[in-house]
Amino acid sequence: MTAGPAGPAAPAARTAVEAGGRHDRHDRILDAFETRAAAGGIRSVVMADLARDLTMSTKTLYREFPTKAALVEAMVQRWASRFGEAVAAATEAPGAPPVERLRAGVQVAAMWRDRIGADFWQELRAEHPDLWKRCLDAVDAERRLMRTVLRDELRDDVEPLLAAPLLRAMVERSTSAEVRATTAMTLTEAVDAAVDLWARAVLR
Repeated sequence: MTAGPAGPAAPAARTAVEAGGRHDRHDRILDAFETRAAAGGIRSVVMADLARDLTMSTKTLYREFPTKAALVEAMVQRWASRFGEAVAAATEAPGAPPVERLRAGVQVAAMWRDRIGADFWQELRAEHPDLWKRCLDAVDAERRLMRTVLRDELRDDVEPLLAAPLLRAMVERSTSAEVRATTAMTLTEAVDAAVDLWARAVLR
């Protein structure tokens, strides 16, 4: 008897479904880990507690991520990838207005800084220097984006060496808990306000 056309494809379909399920579980674990690590640092995360957060067994958790170091690496890699995509999209859109080209990279960077506490950064730098460098490389990508925009759009009477640090300082201030509480702005709104104000002051 000849197999129907759907027969040979069934294993591949199952594999695709299983891969999708693993991907979802992978992201769920990273989301939960990031929430805990962002609040109290890497050392504060206990794998058994993380498994309980996710309502899964520690065995399943360790099957996805054998060590806490593997979780940290995946977390940083995912962030760096998303940040890089946002910066690349902005850099590769020369026809877009300069302010719009800046928003994507600045928004992603601000969201990361807003979520992650000082303990995480200190532990990452001390215990995972290679991943710390990956974060610095991502920040360099943000700076390259700024330089690309500034090269073509900066006013002649503005000092180029001051423009990028000024934007970063304005974004950090506008997104601080104090300012956002006073203005009742969301993080996105605060970033947009800072970028718009900066652009009116330094761009053509």
